[in-house]
Amino acid sequence: MKRFSKGQLSAFTLVEMALACTIAMILMFGALYSSSEGYAVVREGDSRVHTSLRARRTLDRFLRDCRFAENLEIQGNAKQGWEITVQTHGPPNPNILIYTWSPKKGLLKISDGKTIQTALAGLVSFDLSWQSLAGESGPEVQQVTAKWVVTVDHGLEAG
Repeated sequence: MKRFSKGQLSAFTLVEMALACTIAMILMFGALYSSSEGYAVVREGDSRVHTSLRARRTLDRFLRDCRFAENLEIQGNAKQGWEITVQTHGPPNPNILIYTWSPKKGLLKISDGKTIQTALAGLVSFDLSWQSLAGESGPEVQQVTAKWVVTVDHGLEAG
């Protein structure tokens, strides 16, 4: 056991300081690594949620427009693309919306005759099926089913 006189102070040696700094650095790097891994998981989750919400809203709008359409024309196929013309009723004039999708560009666009807006980007595949019945002026679309695959959009992320 060491005894110190009144004028002496106890101190750490250089080896003890180096060892303490090394242990502190290892702990800090461990904490930094684990938090960066957690941040990457949160960013990926945010991207998936954002993509899912955007695709769901677009699909809901498309199916709502088809459901309340007075006239509906579907042209094309899943390999070459689709053009869906939806005529809604309502004052003062009927509104005509044209949905177009090209598999080369992966964009679902909506046009009202004046403006064109991209409703959904990254639409990898878009498959439509429908049932039609014979009507007074020819076949009438009665039911539309849409299936699509959308790529994850990393546009809005946490942070």
